Amino acid sequence: IIAVGIISDSLVGNDVSYIMVAFSVITVLCLPHVHCSLKLVLSLIFVGIPMAYFSYNSIQITVAIAVICAVNLVSAASDIALEKMSRQGFIETVVAGLQHDQQIQREKEQRALLEAVVPSHVITPLQKWLSDGMNIEKSIAQTIPSSAVGFFHIELGEACSASEQFERLSSAHNSIDEMILQESGRFDKIKTIGDKVMVAGSFNPSYTQAAACTAMVRCAIRLWLGNVPVTCGFHVGEVIGAVQGIARLCYDIFGDTVNVASRVLTTLMNDER
Repeated sequence: IIAVGIISDSLVGNDVSYIMVAFSVITVLCLPHVHCSLKLVLSLIFVGIPMAYFSYNSIQITVAIAVICAVNLVSAASDIALEKMSRQGFIETVVAGLQHDQQIQREKEQRALLEAVVPSHVITPLQKWLSDGMNIEKSIAQTIPSSAVGFFHIELGEACSASEQFERLSSAHNSIDEMILQESGRFDKIKTIGDKVMVAGSFNPSYTQAAACTAMVRCAIRLWLGNVPVTCGFHVGEVIGAVQGIARLCYDIFGDTVNVASRVLTTLMNDER
C-alpha cells in the first residue's frame, strides 16, 4: 500500500482515494481466510469512499478506476456465492458421512443376525445377494470338494411328556451349540431336525477335514460325559451348500456324503434297538 502511495503520476498516484481503491483489490485477493461477508463490507467501504469522494469533488472517474471498482464488487459477490457453495458441499459431505456410517451399522446388525442363521462363510455372499435384490437366478450355491458331515441323535430315554421332551431337547441343543462355539469354526451346525442335529465342516480354510472330524467326535464324547447320550453318524466327501428360499432363508447341504452320514446314523440306531 505504501509503495502504491508513493508512486507518482501513476494510476494511483498519491491521492488517498486512489490508494483506497487499490487497497480494495488487495482486500479481495490477499485475504483468502477472511469471512466473505466481512470481505464484502470492506470492499464496499474501500470502493464507496473513493466514489463518494470523486462525486463530492466532481472528479471525473476514469475507465480504469471504474473497472477496478466493478471487478472488486464482482469478486466480493463471487466470494459469497462460493461460500454458499462450500457450505452446501460441507452439508452434503456430512450427510454422506452419516449415511455411510448408518449403512455400516446396518451391515453390522445384518451380519450379527445372519451369523445366528447361516455359517460364517456364507454371510458375505449372502449380504451381496440381499443387496442385489435377492435374484432367484443368482442364488448362492457352492460346491465343497471335501467336507465332514455328521448327525447327532439325542437319546430322550424312556417315554415322557411333551414338555419334558422339550426341556431335554432344549438343554441338549444348548450344550451342542456351546461346544460348537468352543471349537472355533472347526465345524458348524447346519440345521436342527427335532431330536437330530446336522453339522458339517470345516468351512474355515485354517482347519482340515481331519480337524473337523476330531472336533465332532470330541463333541460327542463330551456330550456323553455330560449325561447327554447321543448316537452319531459321520462321513466325509463332496457336498453342495446352498441358501434355499426367499421368504425364509435356510442354508442346507446336499449330496451323497449327507445321505451316507444319515444312513450310518440310522444303521447305528437300528443296531441299538
